[in-house]
Amino acid sequence: MTQGQPNEIDALITRCGTDLREFAHTFRADAFYIPTPQDEETNKFLDLLVNPAIAHSLINAHRDWGKTSWVVTAILQRILYRLANCIMYCSLTEDTATPRTDALKRELERNRLIVDTFGNLRSEKWAQKEWCTIPMVEDGVELHPGTQVVPRGIGQPVRGWLYDNKYRPDYVVVDDIQTRKTVKSKTLRDEAWDWLNGEVLGCFSHRDKLGPKEFPPKLIVIGNMLHEDCVVNRLREEAEKPGSLWGDNYLILPLCDDSLRSRRPEFVSDQKVKRIYQHYKNMGELNTFAQEYQC
Repeated sequence: MTQGQPNEIDALITRCGTDLREFAHTFRADAFYIPTPQDEETNKFLDLLVNPAIAHSLINAHRDWGKTSWVVTAILQRILYRLANCIMYCSLTEDTATPRTDALKRELERNRLIVDTFGNLRSEKWAQKEWCTIPMVEDGVELHPGTQVVPRGIGQPVRGWLYDNKYRPDYVVVDDIQTRKTVKSKTLRDEAWDWLNGEVLGCFSHRDKLGPKEFPPKLIVIGNMLHEDCVVNRLREEAEKPGSLWGDNYLILPLCDDSLRSRRPEFVSDQKVKRIYQHYKNMGELNTFAQEYQC
């Protein structure tokens, strides 16, 4: 954060609560050292992460696009500005999800600017796998219960989860729940699909009217096109159907076009794209290049 007058700093901190781009470049400047583009695709991507009016978001982005870094940043923004009660981070297994949620804790503990601005958020449950931040209390009145963060993997129970016996998950991220190995098995493909539709989609409150401390539920699914029958492709096909939960709220972000021209030259040059392509071609793995980089 740059030096400035107190009113200017207060205004910046306030803006960071509603502007994910500004939050990222202010509080996570080491990670977001390249200016984030203002193009339509990037703006839609950020909107899919944070717009409370969008309940279901599907993002099919190429490897190294930065999608997970942005998701972590969006979660931090939700925690610091008290914009969620219960956040679930879902991956292939709980063991692959837990390092992400532990990294969030470290950021809240070690990011000097975050600590100086928002204070110590450690609760008595900080050391647990399913941890939470301290409540926000003013004049003896609880304004926010604190945010619980829960790692989950395929097959684990999600439906019926209640934080503090009151709050259902309201911000759920499903990030790379399949690998090139697991998608080879139809049994594992069906298991991932059934878990997403049964446990994850079934965990939200569907009431039209929210309670005084509740937030609109939001689900974000992120992944690569690893197989024609993978979860991401099934959801893409589902999104094309009339009345789909996903509607127009899905985004495809390949590395390059069919002529190997980079779609984000400010991050990856055309020359670098061609080197990546040539590497996979030399290895006889152009199918892998297509899965990882061409969506």
